[in-house]
Amino acid sequence: MIVQPQSSADPSRYYKPLAYQALTVDGTVRVPTVPPGTRMAEVFFRGGLVRMTKHGEDPTTVFGVPIGDGYENYMSVAELNRVRFIREGSVDGEIHFIYYG
Repeated sequence: MIVQPQSSADPSRYYKPLAYQALTVDGTVRVPTVPPGTRMAEVFFRGGLVRMTKHGEDPTTVFGVPIGDGYENYMSVAELNRVRFIREGSVDGEIHFIYYG
């Protein structure tokens, strides 16, 4: 199945879905498990506040970009291979990845 474009600017329009992952983000630094052949992913943040870095350095509860419930974005494979997450508060976050090749 090929993903159909939602608009002419939709980055996923020529990518084939490869896999799905749900990642629970708690007080330990977490990274996604990127499947071989991945070119990009749609990423959905749900639940508690998460801190994120994309340069390979581990985030802390006060260092990194804060990402809240409801944020959605695309990430390239280069970003996916370097991104790191940690929970900021007391509520775990959950990140959903749809990987495309």
